[in-house]
Amino acid sequence: MPKYQLAALGGTFDHFHQGHQTLLKHATNLADKVIIGVTADTFILEKEFPDLIQTYEQRCQAVQEYMSSLGREKDITLVKLDNIYGPTLIDPKIDCLVVSPLTEGGAQLINQKRVELNLKKLPVEICFLELSSDKQAISSTRIRKGEINHNGFVYYQLLKQEIKLNSKQISALKKPFGKVIKNISQLKQGLRSKSLIVTVGDTATRICLENNIPITFGVFDNLEQRLPISQTPIGLLISKPSIKVANPPGIITTSLTQGLIKGIHTNTYVEVNGEEDLAVIPLTLLLTLESVILYGQPNDGIVQVIVSEEKKEWIKKLINK
Repeated sequence: MPKYQLAALGGTFDHFHQGHQTLLKHATNLADKVIIGVTADTFILEKEFPDLIQTYEQRCQAVQEYMSSLGREKDITLVKLDNIYGPTLIDPKIDCLVVSPLTEGGAQLINQKRVELNLKKLPVEICFLELSSDKQAISSTRIRKGEINHNGFVYYQLLKQEIKLNSKQISALKKPFGKVIKNISQLKQGLRSKSLIVTVGDTATRICLENNIPITFGVFDNLEQRLPISQTPIGLLISKPSIKVANPPGIITTSLTQGLIKGIHTNTYVEVNGEEDLAVIPLTLLLTLESVILYGQPNDGIVQVIVSEEKKEWIKKLINK
């Protein structure tokens, strides 16, 4: 028999993950009914990457779908949170608060306010944190950053060692990994103003530089379609020194990975001695969600890859084949 009648908890529930599942399941094990506060869109502006947070409706839907999978959809009430308190100061039926170690401070603020209002403190039940494969907490912020997936797998772990791709993997990568863009106006229209934009290859980098497309940085090797370029080298088109790395064909070296990480953190171009084509793979795993990767598809145009959870998982599956 549950310990409580009506538990209350709150959260953003963005990019619904294993930690959310554990918290909700813990609450339903403790109480007959659960009030779940979901933060309003206006209450999330101080979080990291707020423009990547899903809408209130999307986040509520994720909670509802999970509770339905537990067969407890009739035992929950969703409320919109415009502040930290929600219904915890006005609903007399609430008899406990459920939190994680990261949100325990919110429960303390609620109980302080209740004391000020001459209400008794509510018991606080703390649910354990779900940890990712690097032993840090699974969080929506880390998912938005592109660091982990919903189950806490850390994508960088795939890149700690040199990766040598086989013929099947290389063949799979020859197909466009995103939308093929045929002209400059279409390319410009498809870019979000807040996106981090990275080019891979001399052709894509040159097109963006010559057409004033504001890329964050580019990866190039001073070759176009494996031939020395006849135009001004990319290195002479950019205003500051590039990061120089070595990367033979068909391989993703740790040198390339570390160069890309530095490029991401410093907005510095990466010049590859060897072949840069496969940089799309580590970039997809390393970049934040909604980042854009642009690379040339011979005889077709520019491929626009919008980094997403699905793209990261596709690369993860490809590498593990």
